[in-house]
Amino acid sequence: MPNGARARPNLRPDHNGPQRAQFESNKKKIYATQKICGICGKPVDFRLKFPHPLSA
Repeated sequence: MPNGARARPNLRPDHNGPQRAQFESNKKKIYATQKICGICGKPVDFRLKFPHPLSA
């Protein structure tokens, strides 16, 4: 970073705090019960990682 520049703090509530904990809890429940994408209807491959379009 240039001299004097500081990184901006992460102000999104879904990245930390209780909202993030709830998101992770919901994510675990969905992954445990659903194997089909709710948007496209294709199976979700949990071995693939982001940014692959068929990743979880």
